[in-house]
Amino acid sequence: MVISGKGDKKRKLKVSFPLFSSIDSWLDVAVRKSSLGTSEKPLFTVVRKSGVIEDFALDPSVISRMVCHYGATAGIAPDRGKNILSPHDLRRTAARAAYDAGASLVAVQNFSGHADVKTTTVYI
Repeated sequence: MVISGKGDKKRKLKVSFPLFSSIDSWLDVAVRKSSLGTSEKPLFTVVRKSGVIEDFALDPSVISRMVCHYGATAGIAPDRGKNILSPHDLRRTAARAAYDAGASLVAVQNFSGHADVKTTTVYI
């Protein structure tokens, strides 16, 4: 997949076939009838309680609340206060887990989208 990151930097990201299939199915269910890479519409959008799928992107604050909620539900972090789980915690954890599993520092730097390897070393 080619994704746009901070500063509109584009990079390639390898994803597993099950993840790719899941995302592709979401695009079909979301009534966009598009496939990955063929639409300028956001990939992750709002789904109302009624089940109506909106055509606008999830706000970063919504994503933060979701990560916090599921971290608390899983019992790995409190739902309020100083030590809540954040999206950036997941990013750092993915980088560290990849490195611990044998990924090279350069590979972790590339999938993290860091311009400078010094930033990556802070993560691991």
